[in-house]
Amino acid sequence: MDVLLIAALREELEPFTRSLVHLEMSPDLPGVRTFDLGGRRLIVVLCGVGGARAVQTLSPILDRLHPGYALLAGWSGALTPDLDIDQCVVLTRVHRDRPGVPPETLRAVPDRVPESPGSPGFRYVEGITVDRMICRKADRERLHRESGASVVDMETHDVARLMRERSIPLMVMRIVSDPADESIGVDFDRIPEGKIRRAAYFAAHPGEYQRLKELKAQLGRTAERLADRIGEVLAFMQ
Repeated sequence: MDVLLIAALREELEPFTRSLVHLEMSPDLPGVRTFDLGGRRLIVVLCGVGGARAVQTLSPILDRLHPGYALLAGWSGALTPDLDIDQCVVLTRVHRDRPGVPPETLRAVPDRVPESPGSPGFRYVEGITVDRMICRKADRERLHRESGASVVDMETHDVARLMRERSIPLMVMRIVSDPADESIGVDFDRIPEGKIRRAAYFAAHPGEYQRLKELKAQLGRTAERLADRIGEVLAFMQ
């Protein structure tokens, strides 16, 4: 049975995939990598950041491939102070926060999950998907207050809807990369496009540049923890 592993960014999965045996894949499915997972085929897709981009990436792939299960994994921001950095969560439901669109909640745990992770390192929580980076503590508080969600990301709801339409059981596992009780310290909405303009922005905001370097290092350490958890979850998907 093929298993589909999805993440938005290469950096989220690199610590996990670097130890696997890479298999060949059809050249007409660019961006799709396959690995041997103890005799099973693991299909890895980087869907990109944001729900719309994730659906755009995954839809043509799912027209060709028919995995038995899918696992969406990656970073998320905490919305409640009881979730620390490196805490792994499995989503039970996911809400959607999109301006001008009625809110929608999807069940995220599939009916046919063979087993549930029994490790005490996992927490079962609700999540919410948004269209932009949530950098400020006040925005995190608002999202939790309005939805009851404990973590936030930018892809889960859209991927969950697509998998439901394709009748593919999906498990969503996220690892907390930044806590709820403090702002990130980098205003991603203000950072301009283009290397020259971005360099000029950080020259004028050296504090944000230093915080960005610290955040990248922190995300790297968190991805290493995530790799162990992905291995545990995939062991149950047999």
